Amino acid sequence: MAKAKSVIVEGFLLDFNLPTEDLLNISVDVTAIKNFKEVYLAIRDKFLELLHRVDRDYAKRENSLRGRGVRATYSRLIVGKRTRHPTVWRFSPYPSRFANVLRTVRRLWYESLQRNTIVISRTAVRNVYLLPFDKAPELMKDRKELNKKLADLQKEVTEFERTGDYKRILGFVKEKMGVEVSSAPAYLHEVRLNLHPLQLQPQIFEKFLAERWKTAVEEMDEEKQQGLKDIQTELERTRRELVQRSIDDLQSRLGELMKYLTTVASLKLSAKEAVRLKNRIQDVQGLAESVGVGWCIQRITETNLKLVEAVTTKNKAALQEASDAVAKEIGIPASEKPEETLKRATIALTEKASPRLKALMAEML
Repeated sequence: MAKAKSVIVEGFLLDFNLPTEDLLNISVDVTAIKNFKEVYLAIRDKFLELLHRVDRDYAKRENSLRGRGVRATYSRLIVGKRTRHPTVWRFSPYPSRFANVLRTVRRLWYESLQRNTIVISRTAVRNVYLLPFDKAPELMKDRKELNKKLADLQKEVTEFERTGDYKRILGFVKEKMGVEVSSAPAYLHEVRLNLHPLQLQPQIFEKFLAERWKTAVEEMDEEKQQGLKDIQTELERTRRELVQRSIDDLQSRLGELMKYLTTVASLKLSAKEAVRLKNRIQDVQGLAESVGVGWCIQRITETNLKLVEAVTTKNKAALQEASDAVAKEIGIPASEKPEETLKRATIALTEKASPRLKALMAEML
């Protein structure tokens, strides 16, 4: 095989903010209420009855109803030299369906991210996403549709705040608890994005200096010129890391699909499930092509597609052939038992880079 071209990393670093169910909560400081728990327990049944009635009246489907509750939280507040531990009671006066819409928007957004972006960094707090240029229109289309859902929900929220149900719930809390309850309207912001253009390619800084700053560089002293060389080295290191993280993410996704296929290898996939799996595999391949590494995993995705077909048709010979092909492409020993081969493949793809991919990455970087 001819030596691969070095990969140019380009696209957008993506940051986003989603509206959450907390925006529908009302917080009430009940610190001044002595024995708050006892007071709440005395009115709980009546209060939950009010909330449940709202859920029932505003539910679009009866079977979508589920129970709900309220919670009290405790935090520390320092006033002068004294430390207070205020008790804050949180509840949502809105129909549960409104919160369900927000959960649906969040789920659909992460599904779109799965189809259109690559995770280049994972932390306990949040992931860092790379959005390839040619995937950006699709993600923006999904965002537009989700923001339409949020705008429609905002209208429902505003309309509900004008109803007797809303005023009745807040009035009940004020009367029974003897505390002020804020009736400030809830604002559900749209799916917010921050896009940071990114392009890293081999010798990019060298080309930039040659085109824009050649004379200035020649006049720099040796120490400053070394500083520029260090910048170039760091840029190339960053490019290599991003390429490797992109492949790691794509490989991990294939591994998760492989893990699922291993689980169902002894069963028969429905035609609908087979189509879903094939689409997910092709999505991974499309993402790989968007960042210039499609050739690196193309044969693996092709063998995965054959594997789905073999599992779907319950063709033992085809399953053995497909699993052997998977082992060959990943660079692991095959077994006479397809299930065992697939387990090995899953480990190679999800827990460590496969031998063949390591070799391909060495060519590419």
